[in-house]
Parts: sequence; structure tokens; C-alpha cells
Amino acid sequence: LPAGLEHPSVQATAAMREKGTLPSLSVLFGLTRETFHTPADRNRNYTVSGAVCRCLLEMDGGSYAADFLEFLYDSYHGQRTALPDYTGLDSAALEKRFHQYLQEGR
Repeated sequence: LPAGLEHPSVQATAAMREKGTLPSLSVLFGLTRETFHTPADRNRNYTVSGAVCRCLLEMDGGSYAADFLEFLYDSYHGQRTALPDYTGLDSAALEKRFHQYLQEGR
């Protein structure tokens, strides 16, 4: 698959942004396992989540990549984690940066 801004998840998420159908990251991050996997929304949720991962790994020349990977590692090992504790980006800052990232791909 293409990397970065050419990745299908990023392109599809950027299209959602342009159409005004992109959910806010606070809504996405607030979903439970059950609501994330609701059949009507599951594909969208995975697509946007993939784009968020690409963004955190690639934006600003990858400056958030190591912190994001540490967040993922700790999350998968059952530690209660909060993304801002790792990246220093609160939800509003991340939302803004994510939209800027998506705009770069258009």
C-alpha cells in the first residue's frame, strides 16, 4: 500500500473531512469497544483510526512517532494510558494538527 498521505485510509479520511462527515477525534476516542465495532460505523472507525496513526507517525517529520509507539505498547499491555501524556498534544491540538495533516494530502 502507498505510504503517508497517499495511503487509502488517509485519502478516505480526507474526503470525509471535505464532505463534513469526519467524526471528531474526541468522539472517536470516546467510543467503547462495542460502539467502535457497530456494523454501520466499524469501517469508518477503522479508516479514521488508521489515518490518525499515520498522522502521529509521520507529522512533523516523525517527531511524535516514538511517543506514539510507546503509547501503543503500554496500551496493549493493559496500562491505563492517555495519548496527551505521551505526545503533549491535548485533544484540541491533536484535532487541529490532524486536520492540517489531512489537508496536506489534498
